[in-house]
Amino acid sequence: VQAAIDSPNTFVALDSETSSLYPRNGYVLGISLCYERDRGAYISTDCFTPELEALLQSLFNKKKVVFHNAKFDIAFFEYHFGWKFPDYEDTMLLHYLLDENPGNHGLKQLALKYTPYGDYERPLHEFIDEYRKKHGILKDDFSWEVIPFEVMVPYASLDSVVTFLLYCKFKPAIMKN
Repeated sequence: VQAAIDSPNTFVALDSETSSLYPRNGYVLGISLCYERDRGAYISTDCFTPELEALLQSLFNKKKVVFHNAKFDIAFFEYHFGWKFPDYEDTMLLHYLLDENPGNHGLKQLALKYTPYGDYERPLHEFIDEYRKKHGILKDDFSWEVIPFEVMVPYASLDSVVTFLLYCKFKPAIMKN
């Protein structure tokens, strides 16, 4: 986190992994952070301390925070940690400004189209499908809490890397238009 604060980049990409779609029904499992191209990190909330939470707020106060679907992540972060984001952008909304056609603003679709990471979600979804099959769990009853750290890390880290790369592509295109 300190390296992100000290980075010459004026922005960081941030994403959350959660146990629910609604802040009051779940909690944050971890966050992913990217402050330079092609390098993301995942931090499990098991590692959070009051000092780390304060350091993260310092980061958010200093840098523009880039989300993909900001309303989702910000709702969780504000509800569970009280974090504020004085300056933020949303790559989903930026893409909508570039292409207002419905249905193609998801992170996965944009990763496939605009980044070298393609279908980076595949190993995660293979784990989920295998786990559900093995334990007889319906798709709607699956809980992300059971995903092992070693499966979550590459997926979550790339969420923030892809968001970072999309911002690098979309923001200049919008400013040029």
